[in-house]
Parts: sequence; structure tokens; C-alpha cells
Amino acid sequence: MAACKMDGRAIKMALYGFFISAPMNHYMNLWMQKWFAGRTSLKSKIGHLCAQMFLVAPIQTLVFLVSMAFIGGARGGKEILSRVRMGYVKMLTLTWLIQPSASFVATRFVPAPLWSLFFNLVGFSVGTYFNVKIKKQAMMVKEAKKKHRRDSSSSSSSSGSSSSSSSSDDEK
Repeated sequence: MAACKMDGRAIKMALYGFFISAPMNHYMNLWMQKWFAGRTSLKSKIGHLCAQMFLVAPIQTLVFLVSMAFIGGARGGKEILSRVRMGYVKMLTLTWLIQPSASFVATRFVPAPLWSLFFNLVGFSVGTYFNVKIKKQAMMVKEAKKKHRRDSSSSSSSSGSSSSSSSSDDEK
């Protein structure tokens, strides 16, 4: 049986989930349940949704992005802030698109004591989607840089063969 190998990033992600994300989500959802307990009117449901979208979601998004920047190797305020700025609006917009549907499903089909678990699952899914999307973008940028370096080195090594190699690269 092959040994299970976990890198430092996977361990940091697990620690983030266990010590930061899960408790934060649990207590924020618990607070929301207590604040809106017994309120069943349409006005209170809209208020609950707005509180989730405009109070809870921005905080969760900020904490997630700061944590992912740190786990991803960012050190120092400027570097972390730069990474947060790149993803905050996109992720918050995605959350705002998903949150109403998730809230509707939770209020209709999920018992209130399980809302924290349900929203953690939704948050995990959104976070995974966002991480995969960012990873693909980073891989595309890395590949473009690698291709640019190859093209630069081949054109500088021999100008006669660069035109034939660039035309064959265009055909691929």
C-alpha cells in the first residue's frame, strides 16, 4: 500500500477549515438563527437573507481570501492585500449569486439545527470551485510565461530558425 503523502499546504488548509472556517461559519449561522428565531414573515425572511448577504458573506469572504493568501505563500500586508483585492469582488459576487438559492433550500428543506452544516457544505463547494478556477488561471499564466521564454530563447539563438519554429507553433 502506498504511503499517504500530504504537503504542507494541504495540512494548512485542513487547519484553516478546522480552526477558522468551521467555527466562524458555525457561530455566524448560530447568531443568525438566534437573531431571526420565530420570525416567519416575508419581511423577516428578506431581512435574514440581506443580513447573510451583506454582513456574513463579506466577512467570510475576507477571512477566506486572507487565509488562502497566507497559505499560498503571501507574507506581509501588501502581498496579502493584493491577493485579496484580486479575488474579493469576484468571490463575493459569486456568493451573492449562490446565497439566495442556498438560503431558499435551507429554509424550505433543511431543519434549522442543520443549517450550519448545510451552509458549510455550500461554502466548501464555492471555495473549491473558486480555488480550482484560480489554480487554472495561475497555470495558464505560468504556461504563457514558459512559452514566452521558449519563444524568446529560440529567437535569440538563431534568427533564421525562429521564423520556421514560430510558424510551426502557430499551427499547433
